[in-house]
Amino acid sequence: MKKLALVLFLAGLANSAWAADSIDVQFKGTLTNPTCTATFTGSTGTDLHFPTMKASVFNSLQQGAIVPGDTVPGYIKFTSCGGGVTAVNIQFVGKSVSGYGFQGKAMYFTQGAATSQLGMVLFKSSSDTSEDNAIPVSSATTAIRYPLASMVKEGSDYKYNVFGRLVLAKPANPVVTGDLTASGVINISYE
Repeated sequence: MKKLALVLFLAGLANSAWAADSIDVQFKGTLTNPTCTATFTGSTGTDLHFPTMKASVFNSLQQGAIVPGDTVPGYIKFTSCGGGVTAVNIQFVGKSVSGYGFQGKAMYFTQGAATSQLGMVLFKSSSDTSEDNAIPVSSATTAIRYPLASMVKEGSDYKYNVFGRLVLAKPANPVVTGDLTASGVINISYE
């Protein structure tokens, strides 16, 4: 009987050790408006529109060569940036060239299901032509961080300039004539 009483006493102690307690905890932080309003402006509204050209212009070019002609400017404008926003992370994603000139840094032009020989490359400077300086356009790359202070400031707005160029991406693709399109998405996050 003494053993049973001892077991019951110990069981009672164990139950009291499992009794519920409550602790008052306070969590504090600062809430900021961590975004801006972003819009893209191209040469014609929200598009980068390249001039009409003859296919013969690029027939003699080598894979990865920039097609002669002017750059087509565009920019992302950041307005109404909330307090605390000091940088943006930008990722361009499109049907990127893989295994050929400007790999991961050019988007193919297409017409319906047909993929053109041509690609579109974005640069930060109108004078750039180097593959090393081209802006990545692949979902396989991470977003690039740009401090707002490094952008063109207009009043309280910030501009991230881009300059489009044509590139002979894959000469083995068919010559596709007519209206061509290179589509993409710009993913943006804020710091």
